[in-house]
Amino acid sequence: VNTVSVYLITFLVLGRETRYRADESRKYRNIHLEHSQLEFYAQEITRIMDASKPYLESDFSLSRLSKLVNISEHILSYVFSEYFGRNFTQIVTGYRILEAKRLLKDPAKNHFSIAGISAECGFHSLSSFNTAFKKDTSITPSEYKKRRRREFL
Repeated sequence: VNTVSVYLITFLVLGRETRYRADESRKYRNIHLEHSQLEFYAQEITRIMDASKPYLESDFSLSRLSKLVNISEHILSYVFSEYFGRNFTQIVTGYRILEAKRLLKDPAKNHFSIAGISAECGFHSLSSFNTAFKKDTSITPSEYKKRRRREFL
């Protein structure tokens, strides 16, 4: 009975993964980009993200980025998936965490609360900021701030 259960669970999980990959390939089946084009789009995305930091806006969206870089949302999603190996939300969260680390290290920003840093970096809530930060660094923003402060003493 246990062998049958394991087999059934494995079949269901693998079947779901196969369906997911099939859905992904169908999603982008009409996109045919040369590697140079993919790289160009990735550079444009990076240039805009670094230069104007639109991810600091709490309502930043794929649609807004699409307008900023003049690339369709569908192509942007493809570039994130194929070139960066991450989705839009993961990329934006990564940028926001990097900015949070910068602010938490900055002695001129010591008066900022963790909630203030969270808001400055575009997070909708303190809990989502804490969760994302801990996932990225394995410590909370408060602990990160304390460790950085000790380094300056």
